[in-house]
Amino acid sequence: MPTLDQFKAKYASVLDVVRQRNVRLDHLHVQGEKLVMTGAAPTEKIRNEVWNQIKAVDPVYADLQCEIGIDP
Repeated sequence: MPTLDQFKAKYASVLDVVRQRNVRLDHLHVQGEKLVMTGAAPTEKIRNEVWNQIKAVDPVYADLQCEIGIDP
């Protein structure tokens, strides 16, 4: 089972976008064999940037459960 550090390494570029674009992360943890990421982006455009980066890292993202809402 992958560790949180292994997931952070895989999705490092996604976490960089999250930090740079002021996306609020409420949860970032491993559950089962998946990385769980929940939070809120300030705009739809920024949320889409996060998703575009997720797809750039892994187009299938089968090991990620991500729920990013919008909270201006």
